[in-house]
Amino acid sequence: MESSANGIYLAYIDQHLQQIGCDSRSIFEAAGFAYPSYIQPGERVPLAALARLVDVMHLELAGSSHEDFFLQLGQQIPFVAHGNFGAAIMSCQNVFDVMR
Repeated sequence: MESSANGIYLAYIDQHLQQIGCDSRSIFEAAGFAYPSYIQPGERVPLAALARLVDVMHLELAGSSHEDFFLQLGQQIPFVAHGNFGAAIMSCQNVFDVMR
């Protein structure tokens, strides 16, 4: 079975790219995604495809003021978007307990 991630992460990445003034369409298309229909609600995305997107973004943002893109992105994604893992983080006393 191929490893995958929740497709909602693509929507968060797209939204944040637009917020910082990047051409998200060209980034997604360079990574092999059909934009704007790159994902449907509830779908999962193969980790290999997500990795291609990260590679393209890394090249696009290198040397810019947005090199901390993923830190900024992480601040915008609510814990509930991470499903059971996010719920566990919110309900535990420390993250180490969640990871165990």
